Amino acid sequence: MPEVIKIIIIGESQVGKSCLLMRYTDNIFINSYILTIGIDFRVKKIMREDQPLTISIWDAAGTERFRSILPSYYRGCHGVLLCFDMTDRSSFERVIYWLSQIDIHAPTTIKKVLVATKCDLSLSQHQIKLSEVEAMSKEFSVPFFLTSSKTGSQVEQAFQNLIDRTQAPQKLNSVNLHTNTNADNKCTACVK
Repeated sequence: MPEVIKIIIIGESQVGKSCLLMRYTDNIFINSYILTIGIDFRVKKIMREDQPLTISIWDAAGTERFRSILPSYYRGCHGVLLCFDMTDRSSFERVIYWLSQIDIHAPTTIKKVLVATKCDLSLSQHQIKLSEVEAMSKEFSVPFFLTSSKTGSQVEQAFQNLIDRTQAPQKLNSVNLHTNTNADNKCTACVK
């Protein structure tokens, strides 16, 4: 059975999370706005070191009304792509909020990647300087990628970086209760 890595894509509404997901999983780009209602989910199967690996990717709605359901989706996550739109300063300023949510709700072992979206648009439309992205990346020790879902630029690399830095979950072994006992012959899995 192949191992599974769970990734969640987060960020403000309309930053291009769904387009990023569709470019990575289906290699397509849809130019119209797609509103995610709650959570979207896709799977991509890849080979890693000659072993099959299943990547389950959860695309979280960025609108305020769906944020209350997000904490449950952080559980069991191995990686998070934190997206912001290079042409929307407020989406970049909200990265700190999203990082705090990861710190509160996600496993401490979760790997993070900052993803600047819509980098194919002209520099005159960009509201964030590359130096600001570099500074945030350095401050929070999180790698970043300048991506374009439209052209596909750096999309695969952002996901691959995250996947390479995660460790697939260990397969659970069955517990032999007859050998997992303490001196009182009580199951150590049940005793504090």
